Amino acid sequence: MGEHNSMYGKTHTKEVRESIKNKLKSYIHSKETRMNMSKAKDLTIYVFFSSNNKFLFEFVSSRAAGKYFYCTDTHVIKYARSGFIFKEKYILSLTYN
Repeated sequence: MGEHNSMYGKTHTKEVRESIKNKLKSYIHSKETRMNMSKAKDLTIYVFFSSNNKFLFEFVSSRAAGKYFYCTDTHVIKYARSGFIFKEKYILSLTYN
């Protein structure tokens, strides 16, 4: 690392940076692929009303739940693991199948 790295003290040209950027764009997964990867993790998020424990929703991923609730997937998992009331009216639960 550092001084022994062949790029030490050098920078990429604008053309090379653009080429790298375009190459990385091709690695973006489709919506279908992301759903399949989520299903492969076997993570399910369950949503219940906190007042009466009535079941409301089931999500195949924390990302899908986060998108629905306008928050991050990390936030969803945090509340599902803790058992705290989420957004003042929901209880989240998760299972790894």
